[in-house]
Amino acid sequence: PNTVNSFGANAFYNCNSLKSITLPKNLKTIETSVFGDCTALTSITLPEALTLISSGAFYGCVGLTDITIPNSVKEIGNNAFHYCLGLTNVNLPNGLNRIGVDAFAKCTFTSVNMPRTTGWQVLPSKGGALTSLKKTDLENPETVAKYLTQTYSSYFWRLK
Repeated sequence: PNTVNSFGANAFYNCNSLKSITLPKNLKTIETSVFGDCTALTSITLPEALTLISSGAFYGCVGLTDITIPNSVKEIGNNAFHYCLGLTNVNLPNGLNRIGVDAFAKCTFTSVNMPRTTGWQVLPSKGGALTSLKKTDLENPETVAKYLTQTYSSYFWRLK
């Protein structure tokens, strides 16, 4: 029902028969590993009220091929889409200000649209110096894909 605003951690974890789902319109948070290892999941509609995709929310959803993250999402947690091997397209929201460590690690997409291209910094997960990312790099969808899945995969991303 649309009165639901969150699911508990692991609510649908390893539910291999789940192929598609439309989430309630008032859902604000997708908690830790809610859809983790739902390998048959190919389609999900995220509501406009959503503000947080927690750690491991879609970890191992190898059947997921495309996802539109609403502009209301401010944070994508660690490992949120890790091992989503089928994910071919991601559009990051304009309101996004944090991307967790390995959020898109092992994804195979080659292009990511990032509407906010200035002010991003990355910090190694094991500590170290902040690196500011260049606007020109973040304007290139192929470079963003490489950064999120390889170069800066194990980094915490944040806006200054």
